[in-house]
Amino acid sequence: MPKVYLCLLLLTSFSEIFAQQSATKDATAKAIVQQSLAALGSGQNFVDVQATGTTTTYSDAGGLSYPVTLQASGTVNVRTTVDKPSGTRTYVTDGISLCADGIATQLGADAQSDLSLRKIDFVPALSILSQYGDPSVQVQYIGTDSSTGALTDVVSLTFIPPGLSPGLDGFQAQQRIFFIDRATSLASKVQSTSTGASSPQAEVVFSKYQTIGGFAVPMDQATYIDGNLAQDLSFTSVAFNTGLDSSLFAMTCEVSNGQ
Repeated sequence: MPKVYLCLLLLTSFSEIFAQQSATKDATAKAIVQQSLAALGSGQNFVDVQATGTTTTYSDAGGLSYPVTLQASGTVNVRTTVDKPSGTRTYVTDGISLCADGIATQLGADAQSDLSLRKIDFVPALSILSQYGDPSVQVQYIGTDSSTGALTDVVSLTFIPPGLSPGLDGFQAQQRIFFIDRATSLASKVQSTSTGASSPQAEVVFSKYQTIGGFAVPMDQATYIDGNLAQDLSFTSVAFNTGLDSSLFAMTCEVSNGQ
């Protein structure tokens, strides 16, 4: 039965490829992440969070600012509401899919893999850092850096994204690289990297930390794409465990009829 043998051979090969991609956890990196999470407030009770402020997007024409509200619950449920002159825009994600104004958004392979690494990123203690102990998450120490104006330890966290083609290095497909300030143990910035040739490199710089409800929250979060300032998120109010309605995070997307 040549076809049967061929199928068995292919299945065996695919299994061996994925078996070889086992997560490693560098002891130095783990210790740095643990210390950072303690400083960021990961031990606090968390049910939900709501943050309000302003989001400013930048282009060659300058910056445009709009009121914004971010709400989150669980480990991955995030709702973003942006009030624009043309109307309110709402984005909801459960870490797997994305609804924009109630319409399911089609995501490319890189965007889907990136979404799998997103948690409640605007609160660093609730980001992928909090899942460093997961057996599928790889944790590595990269070295030191002083690009933020202070000495930082640099650690990388990643895991094999779903739907990855056999033969690719899953632990290089999508990464979160955190820069941890040695003096405060707070995350000063995080980079998102991808092996995709056309994928932009994103970096979020955290500043103006405040301790709210036991969590250290960067009240200003500036996003750079390929080194250029693309967005600035500035919070004026952050509140934890206020009892947000679970319906806010319902993934009731309609499929777009667009061709």
